[in-house]
Amino acid sequence: MALKLIHSDAYILVKEAAFALLCSHKHLPFAQHALKQLLQHEEFGVSAKRELSR
Repeated sequence: MALKLIHSDAYILVKEAAFALLCSHKHLPFAQHALKQLLQHEEFGVSAKRELSR
């Protein structure tokens, strides 16, 4: 659901909250998969890469 919000036309604060949720659960497989899908995202790609490298 967080990934759908990030790709939607929602306000940036909603997208950032969804991204923060993924980051806080990055130890779980679903969150890692979502972060990997965001690597090429215009707004969150750099942050996703940073989170996956930690």
